Amino acid sequence: MMPSAPNGMTQVHLGGGNTGCGANELAISVALKHYAESHGSNVNKLSVLGFDNSNHGDTLALVSCSSDRVNPHGLPTFNWPRAEFPRIKFPMAQYEKENKAEEDRCIEAFKNVINT
Repeated sequence: MMPSAPNGMTQVHLGGGNTGCGANELAISVALKHYAESHGSNVNKLSVLGFDNSNHGDTLALVSCSSDRVNPHGLPTFNWPRAEFPRIKFPMAQYEKENKAEEDRCIEAFKNVINT
């Protein structure tokens, strides 16, 4: 794996599981820990920006950054912000104008979430 690693990387961590949930959980954990250490922040004060119209997995952290519909039993989750993910129509060439408008709408909503 090292020949394909980015320049300066000296090791690769393959994670502890073999599922998409495990990979997503690991990515969130590493990102939060790295940011906290790099910026002198308290990791407990950080959050993950999730997306409505999405399903990142069925663990607590991943449900916290996914659509409400992936949590039908209303389990308690982290109070993390979410932005809307575009609902793209297919075939894309046929709906190019509508898809562009939907993407622009979601980008503006995303910027609003970031700013607040």
